[in-house]
Amino acid sequence: MKIPSKLYAKVFSEATKGKSPEEIKKMAERLAGLIDRNGDAGRKEEILKFAERYARELQGKHLLNVETARELPDHFYEEIAEKLGKGKYDIEKHINEELVAGAKLTVDDERELDMTLRTILKNLFNTKEK
Repeated sequence: MKIPSKLYAKVFSEATKGKSPEEIKKMAERLAGLIDRNGDAGRKEEILKFAERYARELQGKHLLNVETARELPDHFYEEIAEKLGKGKYDIEKHINEELVAGAKLTVDDERELDMTLRTILKNLFNTKEK
């Protein structure tokens, strides 16, 4: 029976609550062995992604992906974090060279705010007047 990736991750996240970094490392090694024994080694990355997400949820945090065309100064990310709620977001920076200008913000891989030039132009020219 295949164990869903989310279940591996949720159980691991719950089990590591309040544990020291050393204990968590040992538990992660045991989990990796269990995943291999169950024939789920190909899903380790997915399981890790879900485990990180559950760990953030337990801390009351969210993951904010910021996708831009080029590297931005650190103060830009600090301002975003401050406006959204300081300490509530872990920010990951991604450079997408296909973007011409603007940024795309994604929270927990679910909600997205697309402020890229491509989307703005697309919306501008797809607007139909009545």
